[in-house]
Amino acid sequence: MALIDLIVKRVEKWKDARYIERSKSWPTAVADIVDWSIVEGLADSEDADKFQVQATLGLTVGERRLYGVLRSVGMIHGEARVFVASASKPATVTVRYDSVDLGEMIAAPLPNELPFDVRLP
Repeated sequence: MALIDLIVKRVEKWKDARYIERSKSWPTAVADIVDWSIVEGLADSEDADKFQVQATLGLTVGERRLYGVLRSVGMIHGEARVFVASASKPATVTVRYDSVDLGEMIAAPLPNELPFDVRLP
């Protein structure tokens, strides 16, 4: 069973890498961060034993309003709590979106736009 899990994880990483590479050609836009929260680290990841800051994003493209989320890399709870308590709302962040499939969006913060690294898919 462990071998199958390893194969599945490698295939998922490969798909994620392809998705991230493909997203580099998408247009960029500035999204509003409408909410900050703290969530438990994603299961089955290196962040499973940590917490993550999660931002709910809103982006207007043409006449459509799109929503998505971004998550920080894993951090200790106190660090995440201090950030969320002091984070300004509203805030903005740069994202990339698929102009063909408006349901696809990926955070692409500029250097120093956020005080933490973003966890990509």
